[in-house]
Formats: sequence, structure tokens, C-alpha cells
Amino acid sequence: MNMDERTPYDDAGLPWDLILSAMQGELTKEQEVQLNEWLEASAANQETYERVARLYREELADYPLYAAAREDEAWAKVQRRMGKGRSGVSKGRARVLTLKSWAAAAAVVILVVGGGLWYFSTKNGAVAYATTADQQRSVSLPDG
Repeated sequence: MNMDERTPYDDAGLPWDLILSAMQGELTKEQEVQLNEWLEASAANQETYERVARLYREELADYPLYAAAREDEAWAKVQRRMGKGRSGVSKGRARVLTLKSWAAAAAVVILVVGGGLWYFSTKNGAVAYATTADQQRSVSLPDG
């Protein structure tokens, strides 16, 4: 039985399934024999394998981690690390809401106190008098 009958190859004749398993350290004994037969078949095969191995070591060694990643699990982990509570509002966002609430309350207090001072200062008969720089004016005050 020749090599093409035992393993699937692409048009270039590369046993990608064997090469990838070898890179990941997951070759069975039978697959190891098949890969060695392919490597011994020609110097071009050995050179190709070395180029692929170098590329895998330098660029694709983390590929199994990416392939196994689950987006929903990753988001759940991120939300747990951010401290998302049962109410659906994260602790960080709750702090921002609390800060905004305090700022709004302070603004209301300032407006009420300022408005009250202005209102009571004009209601008690307090009148402001003013003149221009070159003008004089005589005013009778309520206490005589």
C-alpha cells in the first residue's frame, strides 16, 4: 500500500494531518511511521517539513489555544473579573452612578441655597443702590 492510500494529501502531496499532529506532539505510532516514510522519500519533503516546523514554532505555536477558545466563556470570565453583580450592573459602573448621584444632589443644594439667599435678600426690603463713576446720589435709608 502506498502512502497516498493511507493518509489524505492535498494537491502538493503534503500530509498536513501528519505534519500538524507532529507539530502539536500528538502523533500515534502509526502516524509517526507514516510521517517518517514521507520524510525519507525525498530531500524536498524533509526541507518542506523543516520550513513548516520553523513557521509553526515562530508563528503558529499558539494556534491550538485560539482554536479551542470559546467566546461566551471568555466574556463570562471577563465579566466575573470586572465584578459584575447579580443586578447586572458592574461595581465600577455602580461607583460612577453613585458619584453622579452625589454631584447632582450637591448641585441641587447649591441652587436651592443660592436661590433662597437671593429671594430673602430682596424680600426684606434690601435694595441695592448704584451710581456711575461721575454721579452722586442722596438716598434716605429706612432707619432715618
